[in-house]
Amino acid sequence: MTILYEPVCHGAEHAPFNAALLATTLEAYPRRAVTFLAEPTHLGEVRALLDRAAANAILWQPLDIAPRDCRAFRARLPYEWRVVSTVLGIAAKIRGMRVIACAVTHAGLAALECQLLARAFATNVAIVHHSGLSATLGSRSTRALLRWTAGGRIRHVVLGRSILRAVTAAMPAARGLSSIRHPYLFPPVDLARSAWPAGEPPRFGFLGLASADKGFDRFCRVAASVSQQSPDEVARPRFELVGRLDAASRDALATLDPKRYVEIGSDCGPMPRTVYEARAGAITYAILPYAATHDLASSGAILDAFARATPCIALRTPLFADYFSLMGDIGYLCADEEELTAVVRGIVRCPPLERYAAQRRAILERRVLFTPRYVARELRQALS
Repeated sequence: MTILYEPVCHGAEHAPFNAALLATTLEAYPRRAVTFLAEPTHLGEVRALLDRAAANAILWQPLDIAPRDCRAFRARLPYEWRVVSTVLGIAAKIRGMRVIACAVTHAGLAALECQLLARAFATNVAIVHHSGLSATLGSRSTRALLRWTAGGRIRHVVLGRSILRAVTAAMPAARGLSSIRHPYLFPPVDLARSAWPAGEPPRFGFLGLASADKGFDRFCRVAASVSQQSPDEVARPRFELVGRLDAASRDALATLDPKRYVEIGSDCGPMPRTVYEARAGAITYAILPYAATHDLASSGAILDAFARATPCIALRTPLFADYFSLMGDIGYLCADEEELTAVVRGIVRCPPLERYAAQRRAILERRVLFTPRYVARELRQALS
């Protein structure tokens, strides 16, 4: 049996990722039962994203986790301790069970290591890191948590080889590290339906949570620069935030007046998934102006773009360089903000329609590498 547990997410948070990870686990171990423990509303969101066969193959079990606003280590530790105790208690009843933590906090990692060491019998646990690594590596105490592997019982799995390289460079002595590609459940795409209607200006979208480390301020500057040089409002390109603006960015960007040039999707809470998908499907290009230091987190946004065969305009980071190397001509990889602005301006001035169609075909052909069927091989290797 394989048990996966989600100790952090509530509701729709990271539901697409957990659904894809569950589907990958089913592909990796088709003859073994799978149990998923999570907060009750999160269970419902994840289950709704899976097809009926996959959903029926999983045992869904509610889990009492910490409130979303409970972030301090001491306040969170009692919740995490109970979560780990519940999961390891189930594992103790069935020898040979695999355990996968779909996320981890510092308190959760401490609770896991302590309880694994204290138990006479304890299974191995793989922790999938899809956020929070920057904070972990930025603290001496939490870096130590990553080095301790509870007697070799903990494995750390990151989402991408570039992230694995960054973690290994920061912690050369770390053990139990491996990587898999970010799994994703892609919907079908009909390339015969144009994502760029004839005669209409392009629509440039920033997908997901707009924050400083993801470069939303750069997106706003590009939007302002290009829009100011397009006086004809009918032919002016559209720049849209398909997601929401986080509180810190909302305050910091007040002086930029982003709403003058950027259509803000939501700045008061998560956007409903159906709304997000509809708006993302109307985007011509996805702009990914992430900071060069944003090298320890995977990008769900670029996979959201692949889900609609949408070409990307990205700043060069190790993660995006790996994606472009793997996928081929899927857009434009830019050295800096100046080049990114020039690329956008060139697309507006002379729409590259033939190349755009070829880029969409390339995405559709190569995105299969992120599907559960392909990532399952990497997951088996990471857990072996």
